[in-house]
Amino acid sequence: MKDHDLVVDLVAVANPSLYLTHPLDVFHLNFTENLRIVEHCVKYSKRIVQFSTCEVYGRTVAGVLGKDPAGMAFPFNEDTSPLIMGPVKNHRWIYACAKQLLERVLHAYGLEDGLNYTIIRPSNFIGPRIDYLPSETTIRGLAELLKSIFDEEFRKPGDPDPEIVDVPAEEFYGPGYEDCDRRIPDVSKARALLGWESRHDLRSVVYHTMKYFVDRHRAG
Repeated sequence: MKDHDLVVDLVAVANPSLYLTHPLDVFHLNFTENLRIVEHCVKYSKRIVQFSTCEVYGRTVAGVLGKDPAGMAFPFNEDTSPLIMGPVKNHRWIYACAKQLLERVLHAYGLEDGLNYTIIRPSNFIGPRIDYLPSETTIRGLAELLKSIFDEEFRKPGDPDPEIVDVPAEEFYGPGYEDCDRRIPDVSKARALLGWESRHDLRSVVYHTMKYFVDRHRAG
């Protein structure tokens, strides 16, 4: 690290099933090993760009209060929003807590040792070459959209037509899983500092992502 000006830390395990089956491995990689990188940046006075996660926000206030999340959907602001985790018995949050603690350590090093750092909290990535499609719709709504686009754009005679079924999150992942509510990122800082604006709606991104996988499958 001492021979470089900037460190971009992308080290992470981001798989909910592993949060339940291997919680200590998830903690050690996402916090302990990342902390070593941070400490080397402090030692050699290097700037670090630390990729975190929107998981640090945990649950929404609406979810905690038992209110309708759709009726209390407020964007998460990285400088002001509270970070609310579920109970300790739900290991689903160990990844979020590890990432949140790492952010707090970075902030402390910035205050005490002048560490030059930037924290990025992705609200998931979507697009070709990513094998899952998180978004701000419901999972069922996403499944219905995928099926609709496939039927309209890609279906050929003989292609399977699977049924959409509902599976509770805890049944899919196992005991200790707790689902999160609807998370809406506040992108005002990205607009102000980077001039960034979203150029794609959900249907467009799903279409191009599906096309990538369908083309690759049929070519192979």
